[in-house]
Amino acid sequence: MADPPSRYTSLPARYNGTGNFSEWSQRFRICCTANNWTDAQALTRLPTLFEDAALAVWLGIRDDQKADLQTALNAMQRELAPEESVAFDMFSTRAWKPESESLDTFAYSLRQLLEASQLNLNEAARESLLVSRFIAAMPSTLQSDLRKQRVTLQNLKDALRTAKRNYSIDGSLIGNG
Repeated sequence: MADPPSRYTSLPARYNGTGNFSEWSQRFRICCTANNWTDAQALTRLPTLFEDAALAVWLGIRDDQKADLQTALNAMQRELAPEESVAFDMFSTRAWKPESESLDTFAYSLRQLLEASQLNLNEAARESLLVSRFIAAMPSTLQSDLRKQRVTLQNLKDALRTAKRNYSIDGSLIGNG
């Protein structure tokens, strides 16, 4: 027997067409599970969470692409995702904003952009590219420290851990929980 309806509803923030739709749709799915919504119920609620460009995209999607939740989410993803070349350009120029984002958030963003670029890379090449871009985006003193340790940094997680340790020694690491 299903759980009785709750007075409380879990919802992701409204989506306006900017930011990572894949991540937003994962949050939406988590909320659907928390709310015990069927896919049909989730599908009726989905467009109520869109605004601005995302709502315009939703309204432009054909009815057959709204037949079920997964098809609708896939259609939105196709329309909202940057083209592969644009995603790689964004990856290549992505800068870390230490005043407003943690190292963890920056590393996650790099990984999402590289995945969106859909490059055909094996895991080692993918991690090497992520580590190189991560290091290149760091402030010069931290960049220098990371380059000296590059041979030991096998993946983005290693680079992130080392950057956090080295940066926190300076006493300037922002909240990385």
